[in-house]
Amino acid sequence: MAYVIKRYSNRKLYDTQESRYVTLEEIEEMIRAGKEIAVVDAASGEDLTSVTLAHAMDVGCGLGGIGLLDELAAGSAGAMTGFSFPEGLLACVNAWQAGGFEAARAAFLPFLPLVNFEQQVRIALAVRKEVLHRRGLIAESAARPPAASFPPTLSEPLDRHLAAVEAAVPALQEVG
Repeated sequence: MAYVIKRYSNRKLYDTQESRYVTLEEIEEMIRAGKEIAVVDAASGEDLTSVTLAHAMDVGCGLGGIGLLDELAAGSAGAMTGFSFPEGLLACVNAWQAGGFEAARAAFLPFLPLVNFEQQVRIALAVRKEVLHRRGLIAESAARPPAASFPPTLSEPLDRHLAAVEAAVPALQEVG
């Protein structure tokens, strides 16, 4: 039988079997000990299990952030991924926490074409390293074998993506 945890509007979590308040850390310990957990909103009965467990287990999304918005909606606590503009990921997560999906979408939208561009099969690492190099964050953009090199034919499209990000997010010009 699942441990039922009630979540109150003040964000406190109440273990109904143990008749006591618990922390996210205690919920994580319960999960690691093999206990089944169900988290419900105390007022509405809405199932909050996935959202709460994502925070308890500190789940993050990957794949360069390409699915960050959807993963936040599914309960992810944030991003743990390789993307050349981590401040874009941070802006998205912070906006999600402050204002939900629409705010996060607006914050992340300027970065999405570059997120997509960086995920090209076989050259994703080379593209990301080239961006980091152009931003002045690493000294050399070469990827070690067996990774592919950055194709010179993509230099112009990359310039366009970087210019679009910098135009949409002026504060980034100070970083790179």
